[in-house]
Amino acid sequence: MKKPRKRYAITIAVGAMIMLVGIFLNMLGIAYEKIASSGIITAGMVMIVIGVIGMIKKKEGPNKDELTRKIADRAAAYSWVITLLALLAVFWLNHFEVLDFSVDAVISITYVVMIGTMIFLQQWFWRKGLKR
Repeated sequence: MKKPRKRYAITIAVGAMIMLVGIFLNMLGIAYEKIASSGIITAGMVMIVIGVIGMIKKKEGPNKDELTRKIADRAAAYSWVITLLALLAVFWLNHFEVLDFSVDAVISITYVVMIGTMIFLQQWFWRKGLKR
């Protein structure tokens, strides 16, 4: 089991080095296009994410039972619907110029609503128990 963990650790290290190269190219102004350094930084970040996810998946953990999976699935489904409703509200508020949202604000709202409702609903279902 040591080999896969070592492989993912190497992937993380190489990703970090590639990301640093992109940052230095941007800082030194060597990259003529900002897209080139951004692409290099993004490639490094993707390698880091792949390495971290690989290490997490290979990690031994407790087995999930049927109730745990049902709660997680139901929380994800409700979270998805609530996120869509929040995006619908943001769209109409922006459309009728009640509030002016930037792209960064919309993405931030989406992340906060999605992750927040997922965590809240998982805790809620655990306390309440899963009833149909």
